[in-house]
Formats: sequence, C-alpha cells, structure tokens
Amino acid sequence: IITQIRHLRPDFVFTVDPWLPYEAHRDHLKVGQACAEAVLLQRHLRLPSDPEIDARYEPYDVEAIVFYFTREPNTIFDIGDTRERKHRAIGAYRAQFTADDLAGLVRLLEAQEREWATGKSFSHGEGLKLQRPGQLHVNLRSPS
Repeated sequence: IITQIRHLRPDFVFTVDPWLPYEAHRDHLKVGQACAEAVLLQRHLRLPSDPEIDARYEPYDVEAIVFYFTREPNTIFDIGDTRERKHRAIGAYRAQFTADDLAGLVRLLEAQEREWATGKSFSHGEGLKLQRPGQLHVNLRSPS
C-alpha cells in the first residue's frame, strides 16, 4: 500500500472503517488498519517499498484517509447524481452474496443514504469519516 501511495500520490485514500463498532469481518479490519498505517507512514523513507519508486519519491502529505461504512461520519456528501451507479456496482458483486442478499443490502444502503441526508438540501447522502494523517497516531494535532 505504501508503494502505491508513493507511486500514485493520491490526495485521499478511501477504505473501510476498521474501527466500526462490532466489525467482525477480518478482511475489513486488516485492510482498513493497513491503509491507515500506510497513510501515516508513507512519508518515512526508512520504510522501503519499490527501489525505483523510492529513488524518485519526494515526500508529500496525503490530505486525508477517508473511511466509508463508518458509524461516525464527519462529512456527508450529496450522492444524488451517483447513487444509482453505486447501487449497480454493489449489485454486480456476487462473490459472497445471492441476488436476494444484494437486494437487501441495497435497501439498507438506501435507508442509510436517506438518513444521512436528513436536514440537508439533498435526498441521498454518503457519510464518510475523513482523518488527517496526524490524527492516526498519538492524535496531538487538531482535526482541522
């Protein structure tokens, strides 16, 4: 993950929230934590990745890691124009779910999207938790 961050230089890294209360899916926990750790540590050249990438690498700051499937979003985005595409993409995922399971998941997402939009000027929202890299370790920096 550090190699990819150094190569692609993203402003934001999106991943599942590994600190979601009661999350028991090991892949979600490990991937979310690994992405958070990579965002925190990618600037440190003492942690080598790909030699060619490291040779060209100029340290920079990832603006934030963005956790989705979070219980405590600090940002709500209007997804009115993209939610149908999002639902189709989720509906195409058949590795672990039946068509009925996916339909139920989309119904749950639809309800959550409407809830996140409550009181907003849009009908469907996506709740995300943005964390600055400095908030991922010891957390002495302000959240702004």
